[in-house]
Amino acid sequence: MKMDSKEKQQEEYEKKENAFWKWVKDNKKVLTAVGVGAVAVAGVIKLIYAINSNTVGTSTWFKNAPIERMKEVREEIHKVFRDPNADIKIREEAQSWLAIFDRHISEKEWGGRTPVGPSVHREHGYNLYKPD
Repeated sequence: MKMDSKEKQQEEYEKKENAFWKWVKDNKKVLTAVGVGAVAVAGVIKLIYAINSNTVGTSTWFKNAPIERMKEVREEIHKVFRDPNADIKIREEAQSWLAIFDRHISEKEWGGRTPVGPSVHREHGYNLYKPD
C-alpha cells in the first residue's frame, strides 16, 4: 500500500511538473518580453539615479568636485588599500578606485593639456645619443 501512495505522489508530481513546463513553453514569448522589460526598466532607473545623484564616484561628482575634495577621498581609499586587516576583495576594489581617482585628479590638474614628464638625463648628459 505504501508503494501505491508513493507511486501516486510521484505521478502527481510528474503531472504538475509537465503542466508547468507546458505552460512555460506556451507562454515563452510573454515571459521573454516581461524579462526584457524588467531589465530595461532596471537599467533606466539606475541610469536616472546615476545622472541625478551627486554621490562620490559618479561621473557627475567627478565633474563637480574640487581637486582638494577628490584628494581627501582618495586618501581615505588609500588607507583602506593599505589596511592589512581588510579583506583582499575590498583591497582590490580600493586599488581600482585609486586608479580611477588618480586619472580624474590628473585630468583636472592638467586642465586639458598633455602631461609632460621630466627630460631624460643620460649618463653623459641631456639628450645625447646612447644605444640601448
